[in-house]
Amino acid sequence: MSEAAILGFLHNNEPILDSGQFAAEHNLDHDEVKNAIKSLQGFLYIEAKELKRETLVLTDGGKKYAAEGSPEIHFFSAIPEEGSISKDDREKKLDPSVFKIGSTQAAKKRWVAMGKQVSRKVQHVEDKVKESLLQIQQGLELDKESLNSLKTRKLLVTQGWMGYSDVEKGPNYAPKRKIIATDLTRENLHNWKELEFKEYNFNAKGQPLDAGHLHPLLKVSASLSFCPSDQQSFMSELDSQVPTAFDPFADANAEDSGVGTKEYVHIRVQQRNGRKSLTTVQGLKKEYIYGNILKDLKKEFCCNGTLVHDSELGQVHVFFTARYLITLRKSFVATVHWLQTQ
Repeated sequence: MSEAAILGFLHNNEPILDSGQFAAEHNLDHDEVKNAIKSLQGFLYIEAKELKRETLVLTDGGKKYAAEGSPEIHFFSAIPEEGSISKDDREKKLDPSVFKIGSTQAAKKRWVAMGKQVSRKVQHVEDKVKESLLQIQQGLELDKESLNSLKTRKLLVTQGWMGYSDVEKGPNYAPKRKIIATDLTRENLHNWKELEFKEYNFNAKGQPLDAGHLHPLLKVSASLSFCPSDQQSFMSELDSQVPTAFDPFADANAEDSGVGTKEYVHIRVQQRNGRKSLTTVQGLKKEYIYGNILKDLKKEFCCNGTLVHDSELGQVHVFFTARYLITLRKSFVATVHWLQTQ
């Protein structure tokens, strides 16, 4: 319906200057008008420019006040014209929210005298809050003071508005949209001479593919994957260069001798709960740049490290990590040795 109205209007009239005004004049939903303009623009039936501005919208409370009146007018109307009424009696007869807000606003505007007894100070008042809200609904402008007052009472909010301006005929304009074939079916291939096909956009990107992501620990394993011959020669070279004759995977509680000397640095990977050492690389020479080694170990194995004192080994760099790192003990030791050579 919106599409036909737009094409029909442009057939005999000047360009549409404001899509919002056009929708209001033709009793159309503006969102439907926007979608129709966007679709027609894509097929070059029309040309249009985006139009952005801020609009004032009533909140749920503002809509209620615009329809039923403000709480202060309800509070004022419930007070007798002559004499006074008990505040407690007035509170019982009104809704709690109406009484609370209405009494505060009516006293602030000096409509009533508040105390144990409530009485009128004036006889006639105007519900300017309701009038202002109705003006907003009609698209009329308000003074700055009234707007700030309504915003303070959370009856009004500012929202971004997007529409179109300068909507005019495009190179493919027609009073009615043609049906364009978008697929090569058997029927379309038989009638290809009579049909108009949608142009393909060869510059469009394809659908994103669901690709996996490699875990940081698997990155280490992948970086140290060798063919059997290379792996054997690498590990044999590692064994020959480690300056100790002990098992590098020994448990921390195992008895070691001669490894707590000052010439060496010891690195240990420990389970997070501290029960058991998963991997211990002992006796690495201090001549290596251990600052870089420790930094890279933390990065590769996603663990936190600290320097502790061991009664047998002396100073030990301990890294706390998850239990599953035990499956990568050889990768850990190989990584330490590889980092020494960098």
